[in-house]
Parts: sequence; structure tokens; C-alpha cells
Amino acid sequence: MFITRYYKNVVSALLALIMMLSVMVVPVAASEADTPERPTFDYNFETIYENNYARLSLDRRNNTIQVLNLSTGLYFNTLAMEGQQGNPLIQNVQRSDFTLDVIRDVTMGNTLTMDSFSESVQRRQVEYFPIDGGVRAHFTLGDPDALHLTMFPMFISEERMNELVFSHASDADVSALMQRYVLVDGRYTRWITTYDLATGEPSTVGIPILRTLWRLFYEEGDYTFDELDYDNAYWGYTPFEPPMLVSLSVEYTLDGPDLIVTVPREYMEFLDTQPFRSITLHPYLMSGTTFDDGFLFIPDGSGGIINFNNGMTMEDVNIPVFGRDLLLQGWAFHEFFEQATLPIFGVVRNDMGILAVIEEGAPVATIHANVSGRIDEYNRVFASFDLSFFEGLLMRGAGMGATTVQHMDVYDMDIRIRYILLSGENATAVGMAQAYQRYLLERGLLRTNYIPQDAPFFVEFYATSPRQRMRFGIPSIHHFPMTSTEDAQNILQSLTDQGIRNIHAQYSHWTNGGMMSTSLDRITPLRSIGGRSGVRDLVEFSESIDVNLYPNIRGASFVMMPGRVGRTRQSMLVRNLSNSFQVMGWRAIFDRGFGGGAFMLQPGYWLNYLSRVASNLSNLGFTRVSITDLGGTLFGHYGRRNQVTRLEAMDYAIETFENMSGQMDLMLINPNAYAFAHTSVIADLPFRSGRRRVVDYNIPFVQWVLENHIPHGKPAFNLDPMSMRGFEEYLLRAVESRSGLSLILTQENEEHFSQTYLQYWMLNMIPMLTQYSRWEDRIGDYYARFNEFWHQVHGATTIGHEALNGGNHVIVSYSNGVVVYINYSDNYWVIDGKTIAPLSFEVTK
Repeated sequence: MFITRYYKNVVSALLALIMMLSVMVVPVAASEADTPERPTFDYNFETIYENNYARLSLDRRNNTIQVLNLSTGLYFNTLAMEGQQGNPLIQNVQRSDFTLDVIRDVTMGNTLTMDSFSESVQRRQVEYFPIDGGVRAHFTLGDPDALHLTMFPMFISEERMNELVFSHASDADVSALMQRYVLVDGRYTRWITTYDLATGEPSTVGIPILRTLWRLFYEEGDYTFDELDYDNAYWGYTPFEPPMLVSLSVEYTLDGPDLIVTVPREYMEFLDTQPFRSITLHPYLMSGTTFDDGFLFIPDGSGGIINFNNGMTMEDVNIPVFGRDLLLQGWAFHEFFEQATLPIFGVVRNDMGILAVIEEGAPVATIHANVSGRIDEYNRVFASFDLSFFEGLLMRGAGMGATTVQHMDVYDMDIRIRYILLSGENATAVGMAQAYQRYLLERGLLRTNYIPQDAPFFVEFYATSPRQRMRFGIPSIHHFPMTSTEDAQNILQSLTDQGIRNIHAQYSHWTNGGMMSTSLDRITPLRSIGGRSGVRDLVEFSESIDVNLYPNIRGASFVMMPGRVGRTRQSMLVRNLSNSFQVMGWRAIFDRGFGGGAFMLQPGYWLNYLSRVASNLSNLGFTRVSITDLGGTLFGHYGRRNQVTRLEAMDYAIETFENMSGQMDLMLINPNAYAFAHTSVIADLPFRSGRRRVVDYNIPFVQWVLENHIPHGKPAFNLDPMSMRGFEEYLLRAVESRSGLSLILTQENEEHFSQTYLQYWMLNMIPMLTQYSRWEDRIGDYYARFNEFWHQVHGATTIGHEALNGGNHVIVSYSNGVVVYINYSDNYWVIDGKTIAPLSFEVTK
């Protein structure tokens, strides 16, 4: 027993010693093992072009392009050859210049995705051509030796099938082959259960099936391609040729220090029956790994920041540029997000940043983003482009089914993205905004307007509220006067008496049906608010007290359908792919009013229609106009006889804005970037992203782009969902974004809107607390507080913006030395020797 105890003690002591040694040694070993090194790749670059600013190099082995800035020494590569994580398909995408979706079956809408690395680069199917400023890479995608169904006869006689195939096959193989061919009247017909009605060819065929057929016909059987030609000719069958090979070019050029990537339409080669569906360009060019510090910028609402490695691995970002296509119905519920009004996206990685500007193709672009852990080790942002348009339409009859409808036109323009390298203090979100502002100004795409010394103040008057009343048993519409022209004059006088200056006043629902708006070919102000004479008096009064008055109108839509005849008629309305009239919902038009839906005017009629409207407004004395829909929405027309894409619609919009801005000052509602060149004032500019959960915090990026060039105001405080914490938070948002305060006002109590809501089933938010008497004793103080801040930063440029603690604390720096500390939290904030009270800000210099 003693010996046993002795050995037990020895063993216990040895185990304890081993454990102590492991405790001492293991952390060192674990530290070395758990500190992975950044993966590298041995590139072999050759210079293909160089100017005074940058050098463009190419590694022909994998088609990686490198841009080196000669002044800073910073560079970026177009491909992520160093990628380690992800399955083989994902790693192919990491190494690809693009992925391409090719439509295999127009009837069903089936697509095949091809990446440039595995389908072209690895097959050595890339050709290079020198061009001015760079190089053109021409990619041929696909396997020229791939199996396809037309290698096997559609029809073959029983005698030939027995002689050439069955006689060489086992009973099991014959049984398997009989599942693909059916014998009818002495002829075998290839039998596939799902096939294209137009071509007779299947929409999809599995590779195992093709390999089995190849073995039985060509390897074990005596069938040859000569026999195939004989059978096709004998039975009069013309085989359908699948697009085994497609091709396109990508051009890489330098414009100063910037990289320009272009996909020319003229080099896209595909069959008319199987066009390109979409293309995703450089999905890993603007990325950073888990080894990097930085963030992604997305143009979500006013702008959103996604920090690298933020753990939001369950979320993706997919943002249609200029909003989603309103003509594609879709069967699923669309979650509401603020739309992207800027065709840009960006990344800051360690000590450098890249801003991408979509120069061609923005109306058909979608911006995507995800963080590391979602797919692989990369945080990335990139863009895809729709090249043709499909929609699944619900079919109803005895049963229920669906069919796919295609837009007749295929995208017919180049795609072009400019990549701008940022370094030093410019490698920030503010630096991106300043770079984009310079880009717009250099090209005449941003209008420069006079910015007064006093802060802008935006007010919108709701003139009427429609309600139904009965006369002799017949229902009629009465436009109840919420704010008559005389009421508006009195309120404007009261505002100016309280020291409010630089007023931008919109007068809404005042003519041609009020909220139930009709065509404005002829303008008839509603009698209940004072009629034509009352409107003229309001215009003259506004000018006399230096108020900027804007009649608020719909420029491209009508709540009430126009008649079958007249200057504006039903045949001019937009139709969708199902050939029915498309109704624009309130969520899409940002109408702030009671827009349950509106019929849309075809883009080809915008110019002539709004030219007539401008002339009619001028006859009433107006020199300005506010347009609620046209600036912030973009839609085409999918009629049977003529079709207009969003690309063409954007050109129509630009032409219309150019014409109207020559006649009147334009106020637009949160417009898309292509309208900036013709805009005098912008209203309802949101300071929030689209509530996407992957976004860490919002930034006023759009406001920085417009800074000191176009005055702008926030959404009305009494309608803004961001103002739930009261005016103090609303004021802080206005300070951070330098956007003017805004209110919706009426003379009458807002309870009168309730009858409108119940009677017309309007699908919109009712404005909260609009009666002016509720605001009269507070509004002057609100403006004075904001105007005091405005005077301290007037004319200065934002040079720094730092969001701390998830955006609860913000520090904004200006070029004149002013620094603003903003505390959005409910607690005191101690910073730089200062104590900032909850929901307040402090200005220092």
C-alpha cells in the first residue's frame, strides 16, 4: 500500500510539473501561432502607361491592374489575388475583373453566371490591345470544348439508333437512354420535360446527363458528328446553338491620377436570344481585409458608414442608384429605404481612400456592400449593372402561374467608373465629399447659387384638404381651405416680424384638384383659397417682404387620371411590362402630402408639358417653382409601341431641368445628382441612411457635396420621423448637416385632415401639429438658435467630421477654425476639457 501511495504521489507530482510547464510555455507558442501574417502574392507587373501623375501596370498572368500614384507612392490593385478564405467559386470571384450573368432562356428568365478568372483568364482567353492612355483587355468567356445538348440528335430513326448506339450499350445503359428518347412511329425523339417553346431546346440540362449521352453515343457507340449532321438534315431539324462563348472588353486608362474603367458596348458579343442580364465590375477592388482598419462609404440616404469587421455578418447592402425601378412590380414586399441620390461609393483603408464615381450607367446600377465574415475575410463595396430587364408576371385563370416578360431593348451604352485615389487628410468621408464636389464643379454638374448671410428657413403651407359632400344626393369634392392665400400672407408677416429671414415658402395643393391633382395644362387656382386674384396678391406680398415663394406642383404625375382626349391624355401615361398603367406610390415620390398613388407621365412628354406649366405659372406672376416628384424619381416606359429605359429617362429629365431653370428658379425635393446642375434650392434633404442595420452611423455626405453651392433644408420637423426626441435632436441634426429648419404649417387645425384620410384612404402620414398658432410663440426662438450657429460657419468649408461612440458624439471642424461638439446622447459628454450637456452642442474657435 505504501508503494502504491508512493507511486501515486510521484505520478501526481509529475503531472503537476507538466501542467506548470505547459502553463509557462503554451502562451508563447499560442501567441506565435495565433498571430497570422498578412498573406501576400508575388505579382509580376509591367508598365503599360505612365503620365505625370500615375503609373498603370499589368500582370498578364492574372490580369491584375495596379495604379501607382507617383507623388504619394500609394497604390491599389484591381484584384484580390491574396484572398485565402471562401470556397473555390468565391476565390474565383476574388480574382475576377467582373462576373457576368448571361440569360440562357428568355422564356423562363434563367441565367448562367460566369466569372472572368475561371472562364477566361485561366483558359488564356484574354487578348490585350494598347489604347490611348492605357490598355483594352478583351475577354472570351466559356469552354469551347464544353458538352451541350445539340451534340446529340433531336430525331433519329429506330434502325439507326439500334445500329449506332443500342447495339454497343448494356441493358442498363439502354434503359437509361430510353429516359431521354421516346420512340414514336419508328423514330426516336429526344425527350426533355422542360424546354424553350421558341427553340425546342431545354432551359437547363445537367452535366452528368450530357456526359452519359456522350459516352453512349460517341465513346461506346459508333455515332459521329457526321452522323449528327446526316440526321439533322434528313429530318429537317436546325439545331439551336447555345452561347458557349461570349465576349466583352474592359478598358483601363488613366485620366490624370484617376483610373477609368470602361466596358464598351461595341465589344459585347452575345446572341440576341440570350443577352447579358447583368455585369458586376471589380467586386474586390474597393475592399479591406481583417488585417485592415477603415470603413466603407455607401450613398444610402444622406450617406452611411460601415466600419470594417463590425460583425454584421447577417446583413448585405443592395442599393439601386437613383431608387429602384418603379415599373418593376415585384411580388415581394419592398422594405422602405431612403434612396441613393449619388452615383458614388467609397472605401478608406488604413492610410488611403478610393472614391468610385459611376460616370456612365448609373440609372441601371446597384451598389452592394458586405463586411468580413459574411462571405470571406473581405469588407467590400462594389457596383453591378443591369443590362436587360425582366419581370415575372402573375398569371391567373383556372389555376395560378407566372411568366417572364422581357423589356425589348438591351442596354446600349458604355459602362464607366472613375476611381479617385485619396491620401493623407483627404482619406476621410469629408475628403470623399470634397473630391466629388470638385468633380461636379469641374464638369459644370453643380450649380453655384448665392448663399445669404442668414440661415435658410423652409415652410410649406398646405392650402386645402379635400372632402366629400352631398348636394341633392349627388357627391362632390369640396376643397376645404386649410391655409388661404390671405392666411399665408399673415403667417409670412408674422415670421418676418419674429426676425426670421431667408424664408423659402412652398404653397401646396392650391390648384387643379388640390391634393387630388390633375393636369396643369391650364392652371385654375381653387376659389376656396382666394382664386386667381388671391394667388397674385400672395406673389406680390411675398416679393415685398423678400420671401422666396414657390408654388408646389407635381411635374410628372397626376393623382387623377387624365381624360382620353386633351393636351395631356391617358395615352401619354406610363405603362409597365404587363402593359397596364403604372401607379407611383407615396413612398416612391416623397410627396410629404396625401399621395395615395399617382399616374405617371411618359418621359418623352416631360419637356413640353412642363414648358407649358412654367408659362402658366409665369402668367400668375411666379418666378420660382417647387417640383415634388421629378427630381427625386426616375422611371421609364414599357409600352408595347415605344419603350424608354431609365437611361433615356435621365436624359429627358436633364433636358427638362435645363429648359425650366432657364425660365424659373427650381426647388427640387431631395433630387438625384443629375439635377444638381439646374437646382436653385433643395428641400426635404434627409439626414439619415435607409435604416439598414449593417450601417454603423449616418453622415451628411450629400450636404457636404452641396455645401456653399446649393441651399438646402431638412424634412419638416412635424413630419420627420427622426424628430421623435423633440426639437433639440432635430436642431442637432440641422447643425451637423448645416441644413435649414423646416415646418409644415396651416392656418386651420390639423384635425381637418382626418376627414381627408378617412374619405380617400390616403396611404401617407398625416402631418403632425401643423396649425400655426401652436408654433407661433416658439418658432422665432428655434430659428434664432440655429441662425446664431449659421453665422459662425457661414462661407466656411467642413474639413473634419469625427463620429464617436456609434455616432452619439460628433466633432465637426471648419476651415475658419470653428469646431462644433454635438452630443446626441442622454448623458453629459466630457471632451477636450469641455462638458457638453445631453442633446446639445457647443461651438468653439
